[in-house]
Amino acid sequence: MGISRSSLYKRKLTGAKKKKYKKKKSYNKGRISIEPKLSKFTSIKCHKVRGGNYKFRALKLSFGNFSWKSLMLNARSRILSIVKNISSDRLAKKRFLYKNSIIKIASKPFKILISHSANKLKLMYFKKLSNLLILNFINRGYLYAKITSRPGQGASVSGVILEREEIISFINKKKYKKFL
Repeated sequence: MGISRSSLYKRKLTGAKKKKYKKKKSYNKGRISIEPKLSKFTSIKCHKVRGGNYKFRALKLSFGNFSWKSLMLNARSRILSIVKNISSDRLAKKRFLYKNSIIKIASKPFKILISHSANKLKLMYFKKLSNLLILNFINRGYLYAKITSRPGQGASVSGVILEREEIISFINKKKYKKFL
């Protein structure tokens, strides 16, 4: 028997087997979860799903769309590495891309956007002492971001750039001080 989303094959609360009153149907079919990995190349798999539609699942990804909420900037950037996975460190070491993972991305696209559109608001943002840490990261060539999409479901990575409070919260722990 394959993977099933139906409760027909589970037991009752008492432990007794349920009586089979219908055959297996294709809409009860489940699939093995795909674990998208960070790689130099992009690989996407296409699955036919119910209603004649298609679901795209990412096997390997290297780029993503990221937004900087406070500066109102969006850019497509290369993912450099995975810093932390909330569920387990094993997933971060194996370079799996999951929702809520903290990743390191290239800052070059955002550096170009900031230099081209030098508004007073954007210039004032970096004059604050609290935002000098982010400016330091940009000069080094990377930024920290959090994945907000589900790459295994939608075949793309989208996320938000972490601001000062979020960066300090995960860097203060002894394990992650080496990432500064």
